[in-house]
Amino acid sequence: MFRGVKLSGFIGRGIAVAGLCVPLTLVIAGCTVEVQPVGVAYVPPAPPPPAQVDVSVEPYQPAPPEVDVVYHQDLDPYGHWVVVAGYGNCWIPNDRPSGWQPYTVGHWVETDQGNCWQADGDEVSWGVSCYHYGRWYSDANVGWCWIPGTTWAPAWVAWRSGGGYSGWCALPPQCGIGVNISIGLVDRYCPANRFVFCDTRYLGEVNLHDHFVRNDVTIINRTTNITNITYVNNRIVNRGVTAEVVERAGGHIQHVDVQRATSIEDARRLRAEGKPVEYAPAQIEHADQRLAPRYQQAMAHQRAVDRSNVEKTDHAQAHERAVERTDAQKQADTAAHERAVDRTDVQKEDKTQAHERAVDRSDVQKEDKTQAHDRAVDRSDAQKTADTAAHDRAVQRSDVQKEDKTQAHDRAVDRSDAQKDDKTAAHERAVERTNADKKPAVEERKPADSEKRPAVEEQKKPEKKPEPDKKPE
Repeated sequence: MFRGVKLSGFIGRGIAVAGLCVPLTLVIAGCTVEVQPVGVAYVPPAPPPPAQVDVSVEPYQPAPPEVDVVYHQDLDPYGHWVVVAGYGNCWIPNDRPSGWQPYTVGHWVETDQGNCWQADGDEVSWGVSCYHYGRWYSDANVGWCWIPGTTWAPAWVAWRSGGGYSGWCALPPQCGIGVNISIGLVDRYCPANRFVFCDTRYLGEVNLHDHFVRNDVTIINRTTNITNITYVNNRIVNRGVTAEVVERAGGHIQHVDVQRATSIEDARRLRAEGKPVEYAPAQIEHADQRLAPRYQQAMAHQRAVDRSNVEKTDHAQAHERAVERTDAQKQADTAAHERAVDRTDVQKEDKTQAHERAVDRSDVQKEDKTQAHDRAVDRSDAQKTADTAAHDRAVQRSDVQKEDKTQAHDRAVDRSDAQKDDKTAAHERAVERTNADKKPAVEERKPADSEKRPAVEEQKKPEKKPEPDKKPE
């Protein structure tokens, strides 16, 4: 990007930081013009597609005929056989209650080969075979049925754990008949709602069924697939929930040694004594040895698949880390640019605030002068008002004095008029008496007229109008 560009004699300045343009300032004929660039939102590159995890399924192969013979002899008294499409002869236990599923009547113990299922009650007779060999399959027509196998394991189950709970469910044949078990197969063919859960601290309890929890969506969502079935020293090891995990949860799971038995009678006897048993008839062992190369080949294939999956995952993670580093660098550059812009804005803001403070001080001084002038005017107006009020009070006192004098004069005039009236009335009475003395005869002759005359004269006497009150000048 250019730091300075001459434009027809005018200079334009622009700065670019990590591909982000700041406002371009043009100085034209003494005028400064801010040109805001059009903002372009950063669009991160599309993430790579998730690594494809290869999931290989080992095709099911029926057990050899000699193995079928052994299982028929051992299991016929406790169930019946059916033919299931794709899996051949399968065995169904008798008299199972509604809602029953495998690995629910018994308890767990810890062994050198991992978690081992101990069948209890009436399942002891056939559990020494069906919970350690083969697979369980839930058929839509016949329900749960057992598919014979030749490899012994402490338990052919998948595990989930998390949030203080642990769960297990029987592995179906789709997950493989040998030891070629992968997380991808379990996730595909073992739905979470088929698992039986319990509080992890109760996993080693003999009365485990008292703590079962099923179809709890909250628990299912809090758990993850931890299935871990391996082949160590030609032995199957199923390490799901270890004794350490149970103890950390506040529980305890018993560690016991597995007893080996070659006859079904010895196996049932040892199991009745509470001991975990590896029932290993010679026919089943021989068949397993013949199939061992196939299992080893399948395991080698699975290890190759796992390595490929790991490489794909590593590549995807390396790509994600590279993208994250690029994004982090872009964010750092953007943040540096924003800090530079913020510093410029702060400086502008400081200058603006300093100018505003100066203007505010000037305005305050003007306001102070205006208020002082207003106070002086107010004091002058107050003085004038006080003087006017004093003058008005003096005028009012003078008017009151004049009014008092006028009223006193009026009263004096009224008294003088009254005296004059009294004198006039007295004079008239005297005149009347004199006239009465001069004319006694007439009065004797005309008493009626003489009596009436004063009244007539009194009527003819004009009324004296009262003088109006003189107002003071």
